[in-house]
Amino acid sequence: VLDNIPDGDRAVLLMKYQDGMSIRDIAEILDKTESAIKMKLKRAKAKAQETKNELFKEQPI
Repeated sequence: VLDNIPDGDRAVLLMKYQDGMSIRDIAEILDKTESAIKMKLKRAKAKAQETKNELFKEQPI
């Protein structure tokens, strides 16, 4: 799923959930506001979910 979403979305998701970074730390690294990072995470999670659903649709038997 992560290979099929934009690089920026993947990076933010990995920093937050793989590396356990805080919103504040991500914002500082990316030179963005905390609010912008929260919105980016929300959109990235939605995009990842949408991509997962598309990739793993139930196929009729």
